[in-house]
Amino acid sequence: MTTLIEIKKLTKKYKETPVLDQVSLSIVSGEIIALLGENGAGKSTLINLINDLIGATSGEVKVNIAHSKIGVMLQDNITLNRLKVSETLQLARSYYQNPLPYAELLRLSDLTHQENLFLSKLSGGQKRRLTFALALAGDPDLIFLDEPTTGMDAERRAAFWQEITQMSSAGKTFFITSHYLEELENLASRIILLHTHKIAFDGTLADLRAQNAVSEISFNFDGNLTGLSAVVQHMQTGNFHRLTTNNSLQLIQSLVPFFEQGLSNLTVQQNSLDNLFQNLIKTEGTK
Repeated sequence: MTTLIEIKKLTKKYKETPVLDQVSLSIVSGEIIALLGENGAGKSTLINLINDLIGATSGEVKVNIAHSKIGVMLQDNITLNRLKVSETLQLARSYYQNPLPYAELLRLSDLTHQENLFLSKLSGGQKRRLTFALALAGDPDLIFLDEPTTGMDAERRAAFWQEITQMSSAGKTFFITSHYLEELENLASRIILLHTHKIAFDGTLADLRAQNAVSEISFNFDGNLTGLSAVVQHMQTGNFHRLTTNNSLQLIQSLVPFFEQGLSNLTVQQNSLDNLFQNLIKTEGTK
């Protein structure tokens, strides 16, 4: 594997207010990195700094890949409303010596039937898919995707992530931010969590589960629950209970007496990335 980006002690402040504070990490070829964080955590700022779209207050970003081989899909969609889809794709291709074929970009945007429409006539999801295709116009090896599926329906999002999986298998590297954590759960090879301007976690989903509650137990129960063991978090909606735990066997054993009192529909599953994210945020907040 090749180190594509090296970041050392990167800091960004706006009027002395830190957005990123002493962030250090590297991006290696072949990874699918999920960058997580609450709103305002600095995710977009980090992407902008890496791509030299804004300047750092201090620190170092070393890029070991040609800028022409980096694709960036920012949060904001392209706004050239007086151009047609076909004209926009061809314009993007003209910036590169070896661009992807027009037909491939049209396929990636899934806008074959809209190629002669002006951008102003596209829906939010269509504009998002077009922005994705534009980021790939130069056939990049490293692609940054900042909230890529905003505005897409569930079917389009599923097709989008399938495309990312196929591209990754072909050797491309991805650095992704998204609010759809359940989709990144089975996609990302590495998870980076930004919290309070710093990296709070950097590792695999298995590493994150090893550090946090690893199981989720849910069930229906109308009575009062007392004497439960190994409960990390307990959430209740009506008579539906959802518990996270580091020791599912111990918790289930403590639930046994409640089966005779009407406990039903018990399910056990590994904790979701969304819950792990929330638990880690709470843990970091108490430090």
